[in-house]
Amino acid sequence: HKYYPYIIQQIKYLNHKENKQMEYAAYNDGTGKWHTYYMESVKRKSNDSLRYIMADCNAAMSSNPSNPKCGQYADELLYCAQELHHRARFYK
Repeated sequence: HKYYPYIIQQIKYLNHKENKQMEYAAYNDGTGKWHTYYMESVKRKSNDSLRYIMADCNAAMSSNPSNPKCGQYADELLYCAQELHHRARFYK
């Protein structure tokens, strides 16, 4: 299809733009943007990737519960679990 290269270019641009936005949204910046961007990003991850992130976050929280990033890890784990639950219900 003659528009295929243009479509690929637009997808790359949008992914690059979103990744840039993620970089500027800090977890504790008070805007909530990090949560919004992260919840959108999990929709594009594979089930295996989501399970890996969940296991990694769980291991990080278990190994050092006093780490100040534990709240972020808990949120990441929750958003991944929510996405897997949503997919399971949708495809049931």
